Amino acid sequence: MQKKHLSPLSQLAFTACFEHFTATFAHILLSRDGLRPMRAPQRRLWMWHALEEIEHKGVAFDVYVAMGGGYVRRVLAMLWVTVLFALTLGLVRIYLHWRRGVLFNVKTAWSMMHFGLISPGYAVRFLWPWARFFHPAFHPWGHNSDDAALLAAYSLLLQGPQDAPYPPPVVDKNSKSVAL
Repeated sequence: MQKKHLSPLSQLAFTACFEHFTATFAHILLSRDGLRPMRAPQRRLWMWHALEEIEHKGVAFDVYVAMGGGYVRRVLAMLWVTVLFALTLGLVRIYLHWRRGVLFNVKTAWSMMHFGLISPGYAVRFLWPWARFFHPAFHPWGHNSDDAALLAAYSLLLQGPQDAPYPPPVVDKNSKSVAL
């Protein structure tokens, strides 16, 4: 799909949808301690990137609404983005498994299913935030209310020394407070 085939408002709807995807994955990564297995330099890069995605998660959505974007266009864009994202992710996984020579390996397939569906279960954890997007009153900052606490806690971690031990912040969803 090229820009000449989409109106500016439709392009903005697609941007808002992709931003919802990336901010949701960032939230899951930070809130589920997904950074722990990484080495310090990669962990800091992913931590910064996840924070950056969360910080601006509502910008494209707000601009879309301010420009007169409606519910139907937003929902259709999300359905299309979901298909594109799933196809792209699937093709990348197939290519990477083919390159490693494990494309038809049952152990690899089970490991990927376990990773996505059970532990840490990122695919399952993504479904509810994804479904919320379809609510007519949805707004990116209207859910995941502990994102502000995650931003505060992980921003503090980023300010520390690069080789500091990694104690993930603990976010108390009831009080919306964070303990390092």
